[in-house]
Amino acid sequence: MNKLKPLTCSIRHALCCSLTICLFPMTAANAREVTFSTDILKARGISTSVAQYFANEARFLPGRHAVSLKVNGTEKGTLALRFGDKGQLCVDNDFTDAAGLRTLSISASETCHEIHSDYPDATLNYRPNDETVELFVPTVALDNDFYTQENYATGGTAGLLNYTVFNSHNEFDTASNDYSQADLEAGMNIADWTLRSRYIVTDDNGERNADSLYTFAEHVFMQQKIRAQVGQINVQSALFSGAPISGVQIQPEQGLISNFSGVSVSGIARTQQARVEVRQSGQLIYSSVVQAGPFTLENVPIVRHNANLDVSVVETDNSVTRFMIPAASFRRNGLSRPTGLTMSLGKVREVEGDYSNPWVYNVSDGWLLHPQLSLQASGVAAQDYQAAGTMLDWAVNDSWTLSSSLLGSRESFGSAQNGMKTELQSNLYLTSNFALSLNAAHYSNGYRELTEALDDEFERSKNSWGGNLSWSAPLVGTFSLGYNYEQASDSDTEDSRYMIASWSKSFQYGSVSVNWQHALNSHISDDNGSRYNDDDMVYVNLSIPLGANQNISAYMRDQGDRTAYGVQNSGIIGRNTNYYLAAERESAERDVNSLSGGLSTNLHYTQLSLAATADSDRQRTYNGTLSGGVAIHDHGLTFSPYAIKNTFGIARLSESQSGVEISTPQGSVWTDVWGQAVIPGVSEWRKSRIEINANSLPQNMDLANGIKSVVAAHGSVSKVDFNVLNTRRVMLTVKGADGQWLPKGMSIVDEHDNYQVSVVDSGRVFISDVEGNPALYAVDDNMQRICRIHYTLSDEQDKEAFYETVEGTCQ
Repeated sequence: MNKLKPLTCSIRHALCCSLTICLFPMTAANAREVTFSTDILKARGISTSVAQYFANEARFLPGRHAVSLKVNGTEKGTLALRFGDKGQLCVDNDFTDAAGLRTLSISASETCHEIHSDYPDATLNYRPNDETVELFVPTVALDNDFYTQENYATGGTAGLLNYTVFNSHNEFDTASNDYSQADLEAGMNIADWTLRSRYIVTDDNGERNADSLYTFAEHVFMQQKIRAQVGQINVQSALFSGAPISGVQIQPEQGLISNFSGVSVSGIARTQQARVEVRQSGQLIYSSVVQAGPFTLENVPIVRHNANLDVSVVETDNSVTRFMIPAASFRRNGLSRPTGLTMSLGKVREVEGDYSNPWVYNVSDGWLLHPQLSLQASGVAAQDYQAAGTMLDWAVNDSWTLSSSLLGSRESFGSAQNGMKTELQSNLYLTSNFALSLNAAHYSNGYRELTEALDDEFERSKNSWGGNLSWSAPLVGTFSLGYNYEQASDSDTEDSRYMIASWSKSFQYGSVSVNWQHALNSHISDDNGSRYNDDDMVYVNLSIPLGANQNISAYMRDQGDRTAYGVQNSGIIGRNTNYYLAAERESAERDVNSLSGGLSTNLHYTQLSLAATADSDRQRTYNGTLSGGVAIHDHGLTFSPYAIKNTFGIARLSESQSGVEISTPQGSVWTDVWGQAVIPGVSEWRKSRIEINANSLPQNMDLANGIKSVVAAHGSVSKVDFNVLNTRRVMLTVKGADGQWLPKGMSIVDEHDNYQVSVVDSGRVFISDVEGNPALYAVDDNMQRICRIHYTLSDEQDKEAFYETVEGTCQ
């Protein structure tokens, strides 16, 4: 926070730096009265009248000063601390937040609350020479991050809208195609209840579609530690894929609900600006634009943990690559901990089938039988459908986990049939550099999930196998191999295969990677005329960094009869903007040259991405994406560059100032013209740190405390207020009544005779906050007033100047 520390030390603390450091450095721990040599003081041009102030110990001048704080030896950053008339540290709960101490009971009538009144054994060491305060407190004073129900921030009312709007325009030789998509989530937080409604709206060349993913209300009953949902929800079951229902669901509150799904989708795109669509149970749940080459989508927001993912890579020439990711591959992170009793009741919704949607009841529970063994069980009951199953997880040792499940179903919507599903999974970590995961599942002909049983046309796979191998070594690099296979139960239906392998190695001046993708589909086209790719794809990339913010890469891509070579330059423009430029030559039936480029930027209040591609075959592609969130709260409308989570907050400065950067758990945000910013997400039930970047403040502003901590309950809207000190620093050049500069070393006091500063060369007097000390006097060595300093400030303050220069007279 201290933006000009050397200048501050040389001017504002000229006396402290020259007297208490140069002559008699000491701390409060060994405080004793000091007798100063007046001859030395005079030789240094310092008035002997200040000796009394510094006679007992090293101390700071009264007022606020930006100093470095250490608590029990741990750096806490630079804070604007307030010191009393005797140089003692005055603390408040802003201070305890920043210092990591427990909240104190401080009376509003106290002018200066000292830490010793709460912790008599506390030790304070003042070091004005390097603008540092060291505090040592007993461990009982430290905040140990353990919170009870009374500690959580609750309440708050606000509305929100999260949006991701995407538009793509493709031009071909004789035709064009337009695709638009809006992923919208609207909601409200009130009394720790959250209401959320999410829609995906698409327009594919005039063919419009709108899908409602959910509309539901949610609340955590803290006393019972239960999370309840009501409305259009997606069933959470430990073993079954579940169905979207209109109803109610309760489940244990785990202490922190995160959007981290742990599910990633990897593949290879052939063209720039390809679109990846992820579906679950036939429903579009995620869509993203990727560049040509290997891609990995991290933390795909799945709506069910036991339903396969259907992934489509839609290239700009309208060809499609499809593959399946089995639900069994989602669980690759060791022993599954039981989540407790979960129940739901409601009517199945938005499932297109041959029968009316029934009411359904789901129940799941789990038990930790042993630290290395857990058991989970689930059941489903509906009219004409019942299912039950168990899953056993066994941590054989620290490196090997096994999981097995057995599920059975019975349905009689049409002809009655029964079936079983068995599944095995193994995760093995032989070393920190070698990991192997395998999964296999077998389905009997009669096994159906509820949504599958409602559709007579559904064809269940007979068997599925999958695995992933990863290995790395310093000499050979990193290697991974993934394989998934779905065996169709009907001989007329073709099997589905998916295999991807990669190798990468970093060198001193660059890195190289090779990716290979095996034949995924056997289809030539579908009913909509989309072409499916059935050829292996190889992608080789050589990347060379050009400094810290630039990178150039050359690549080769081969698929079937198409081979492409290209070069790409990417980097950072400024702090919040990324770009890429690429040129490519593709050889097929005829050579095609193409150019592409893209720009993505955080505009502080929204995020914008633009991209374009043009080739010699008269194909043009343009797309743009706009994403972010909007919060509606007591003090107006505030925009966020990130989506707003269930639990969030509003940060406010005590003065209207735009462009001030605030660090939050979701990333940096910036205040608007009203000095407000959305904290897009905070951790639930844990401490979240909110911090202002003091370098983004105007020069005339300081902070009482730029660090705040929030411990939020689910669904709350936290109000985080920062007190901004709008200081007016002035360099006075003062002459006496005789027209001569005030002598160097003369002391300046305020109207209460508190020492402020000493005169330096040419009658210069630096006042760190002139508005707090409007009356200034020059005094002699006996602290007797000689004259009052008269000066006139300009009506307009220069906010970007660290201090103003003003002439004054002492009369």
